[in-house]
Amino acid sequence: MPDAPTLPCPARRLRPKYQIFISSTFEDLHGERESVTWEVLKARHIPAGMEGFSATPDRGWDTITRTIDASDYYVVLIAGRYGSIDAETGVSWTEREYEYAKSKNIAVLAFIRSSKEITKDKMDIDPKMQRSLEKFVGKLGRAHHYETWESSVDLSAKVAQAIAKQILDDEDRGNSPPGWYRGTAVLSPEAMEEFFRLSAENKQLRDLLATHAEAKPKLEIGGAGDDVLVDIRDRVTVAPDHDWSGWNDEETAEVKKYFNQLNSTFWIQFRVRNTGASSARNVVVDLACADAIDIVIGQLEKPRERSRMVAPIWRPFGQKSTSMSTRLTLTRKVRACDSA
Repeated sequence: MPDAPTLPCPARRLRPKYQIFISSTFEDLHGERESVTWEVLKARHIPAGMEGFSATPDRGWDTITRTIDASDYYVVLIAGRYGSIDAETGVSWTEREYEYAKSKNIAVLAFIRSSKEITKDKMDIDPKMQRSLEKFVGKLGRAHHYETWESSVDLSAKVAQAIAKQILDDEDRGNSPPGWYRGTAVLSPEAMEEFFRLSAENKQLRDLLATHAEAKPKLEIGGAGDDVLVDIRDRVTVAPDHDWSGWNDEETAEVKKYFNQLNSTFWIQFRVRNTGASSARNVVVDLACADAIDIVIGQLEKPRERSRMVAPIWRPFGQKSTSMSTRLTLTRKVRACDSA
């Protein structure tokens, strides 16, 4: 049997890795943070959090803000403790990180532990800290739809599901965050620079085209009078009282026939006028004249700037033709002129 044809492989879609900032108190939730970090890694994304921060005099706030700025999603874990207080703002470091992420319009995924699953050794004893935690939880509940969790395993599964769902929702809405791509999977800096240059040039040309959108020809066709296609001139009268003495019958019949045909001739005149802002090139006018034996085209006026083109046409019945309908096509350049 012949080998089966090899089907072409579909183009590989570039999928970004998203950086996910994990925020929580540390002493009571370090185990849960580790589980969530592994879930992010297994989903082939990039976890970020305090574990990777070095010691600094300001507790790394500058590093924290830069890391949040570079993150695509923000995950906050809440249990029974409010956390260490930032002396500058009077709120916990966790709440300060949350407020900063929210101010940067980063998608927030909140997970709050069920109170019945929190042991006493992982709860705040100080009433003031408890009230601060309640206010923080209330703030999260008013701003976001959060999920409750009971164990580390339960939390890890819910975080993984929530991140995957949020990524798909963002893709469906067309507002996915930028993410991160492998350097070899994207254009080089030189190619990107050329792309941006061409994009800017394209925009300039489109803007220029938009400003000239009205600079188009606008053709009108009509007769010598207003809103009339043809202008029938006075018919000529040739020898109505001619002296036929000396003519034989055959000659008289032939001449009378010619005179009748000549007297049936009339002039028509049509006008092509361009009231637009630019010249019209390759103008074609199709003129159909029914029951015409022949059409004779007079000399067309030479197109002039800001002028109109007039085509006088006469129809003599004396010409011989087998066509009962004649189509006339005129091709001329009509320049821009006033509408008057």
